[in-house]
Amino acid sequence: MKLIANIGRWALPRLWVFLAAWTLVSLVSSVFSGGFGTNYGAFAVAAGRGGTTRLYRAVLGDELSDIAERQAFRNPSGIESKYFSTSAEGAASYARQAAHAFGEGPFTIIETSIASNLITRQMRVTVDRGVSTVVLPTRLLPSLGARTLGRLRG
Repeated sequence: MKLIANIGRWALPRLWVFLAAWTLVSLVSSVFSGGFGTNYGAFAVAAGRGGTTRLYRAVLGDELSDIAERQAFRNPSGIESKYFSTSAEGAASYARQAAHAFGEGPFTIIETSIASNLITRQMRVTVDRGVSTVVLPTRLLPSLGARTLGRLRG
């Protein structure tokens, strides 16, 4: 029994160090391979991938006013993501579909850009009859600037 206790005193601290190191290596490996989605996007910057991706959004008057006032995008409390088209044409297509289906409008097309390395495969989706889209988590929105491209009539 005394032998087991002595082995335990020696092995247990070493086991914790091993598990902590293994967890850290697994985490870093997953981050750089994109396995954790957007939760660890800041680590991707350290990986040295560069460039920006232009994104577009069709917005109504209230959202346009909010963007103009804050010079950034944001979401209401409780909303976790915002959809952006990868083309101005895609944003305009969404606006036409929303105007037809819901009577909404007029829409304004807004352009922004984001560091390409912050966009993961899981964030890329196709919606609304073929509109290529990037879904950004709310936490990334304050870092996005905005430029008005034009207004669409319903």
